[in-house]
Amino acid sequence: VEWAARGVRVNAITPGVFETPLLKQCIDKEPEYGNRMLAKIPVNKFGKPEELLGAVIFLA
Repeated sequence: VEWAARGVRVNAITPGVFETPLLKQCIDKEPEYGNRMLAKIPVNKFGKPEELLGAVIFLA
């Protein structure tokens, strides 16, 4: 915001928790960990990398 007056624009994508092999490993070891994380996510699901594709292309 401080740099907007100078014409600097920044686009950012700040996704939440995504399904990754590491996340799967953690949940397999401790299933309750996944349940606790899901309870904090409003849509009650982990994101998938392909769900970001449209936003990334739009901002590119």
